[in-house]
Amino acid sequence: MPDVKVLSVDAEGSVTMEFDIAAKVITGMDALFQRVVLKFLKTPGTDILDIQSGGGLQSMLFGSAGGVDDPQVLADVAEVVRRVRRQCVEDQQTVALPPSERLADLVIAEATVDVTTSELLLTVSLASEAGQTALRTIGL
Repeated sequence: MPDVKVLSVDAEGSVTMEFDIAAKVITGMDALFQRVVLKFLKTPGTDILDIQSGGGLQSMLFGSAGGVDDPQVLADVAEVVRRVRRQCVEDQQTVALPPSERLADLVIAEATVDVTTSELLLTVSLASEAGQTALRTIGL
């Protein structure tokens, strides 16, 4: 499937783009991590076909939670990780994916909150059904 490459955006907002038919399709742990990140950032209630879908991490941090200086934020992040893990495992039941792209486990390896910059660095440990593991960091 071709990727879309944005070439320019003019002052009126018109976008010029082209399809990049040589775009590399990611596989394995990279594809798994991409699906996990997208699930983390998706806000529940924004998909009318799956109203409960999404971890809501972005809206939690920069919306109702009051920012990363909220003392409850790390506990809330842990709940988001549990929700994302459950939803990813449920989602892959209806899609044919190779074992290297199927989530077996997702846990927090480290969560760091920098109050001065309002930044959250979340390092998660991913395990695929193929037995591969990886540590990946999400910065918000």
